[in-house]
Amino acid sequence: MKILMKFIIKKISFIFLITAFCIKPSIGQVTISSSSFNMYNVTPSSMCQVIIINSGDGGQVYLEAQILNSANEKLFVVTTNPIELKKGLNNILPSQISYSNIHYSTSNQGNFLKVNHRLSSGIFQYCVRVIPLSRIEEGDEYCQDVETNEDWMMYLVFPADQEEIETKSPLLMWMHNEPFNILAPGEFYRMLLVEVMDGQQGEGAIQSNIPLFIKNYVDKHQVQYPFDAPKLEEGKKYAWKVQKIAKGNVVSQTETWEFNLAKEEKVKDLMFVALKRELDGSYYNVINDRIYFRFTEKYNLKNIKCSILNNKNEEIQPDLGKVKRLDEEIKSEKIAAEIIKNKGFNQFELDLLPYNLKKGFYILKVANDKNEDYKLKFYVE
Repeated sequence: MKILMKFIIKKISFIFLITAFCIKPSIGQVTISSSSFNMYNVTPSSMCQVIIINSGDGGQVYLEAQILNSANEKLFVVTTNPIELKKGLNNILPSQISYSNIHYSTSNQGNFLKVNHRLSSGIFQYCVRVIPLSRIEEGDEYCQDVETNEDWMMYLVFPADQEEIETKSPLLMWMHNEPFNILAPGEFYRMLLVEVMDGQQGEGAIQSNIPLFIKNYVDKHQVQYPFDAPKLEEGKKYAWKVQKIAKGNVVSQTETWEFNLAKEEKVKDLMFVALKRELDGSYYNVINDRIYFRFTEKYNLKNIKCSILNNKNEEIQPDLGKVKRLDEEIKSEKIAAEIIKNKGFNQFELDLLPYNLKKGFYILKVANDKNEDYKLKFYVE
């Protein structure tokens, strides 16, 4: 009996020793407590700099980190080789890390990240997982939403803030420092313009008023206010801005600028405009079908020759039948005198009614007594 008991004791001791020898220290619960991820320095090592708390004795794990855009597209994925964890707090440093996989998306956003090592403006998600080599043990995952906008410039250019403009269809100009083609699916730029009511500020008007003009998916830095949009009115004030939209949210935007449309003043007759030997960019607005012009010569001119030219430089002949006649036998020189009247010292009045001019630009050419030509560009409304 004693011999049997000794044999059993030896057998149990042997099994215990074998079991103790074969069982290795195991990882307990692992938790990622924090990450040193930097959206402005996105590299494999910065993606994997984490602090891990291990409640067990120690063991090996590997890390898998990734960045997703607002459309859940994986832009960047990093997988490390095995890392040895000790019990307690583990600060994973770049010197401890080597990589089994580094992969960038081939999309425009992925290529931008690969070249610049930083995120474009928008909404992203950064995740890192710690995965024990033993499938029996559980790992952990740490994720954070990343919204980037403060480092990217979006600004308005024209019309300038508080500027008074004259056109009812202004060219709205803005700028930003990102390529249009790095937008993720579902991201776009929006331009909107509203009327500013009395007592309102521009930003308040943007927030509360119904837009007169709103354009989604803006892909150019110049947008013409459309002719079929509600007409901008003289004397009124308007506010406008550009926003970047992602997942239905405004993630970046310009300042709000204001401009007003100048009141159109009634044009008065421009009396006795001076003719020039050569045309420039200026022109004369015709009022009441008459042009008042003058010469600056020191000699009094009596006899002048006048002709009207169209945009093809063709002379337009007057319809003398439209000139008021005092009798049927009036001579042609007197008819011409009714069209061109001497109004004083080198001052003349030209009646345009006989020329039947349509809306557009024309040129008045006048030759003086010395056959010297003087010109005036004018516009008929």
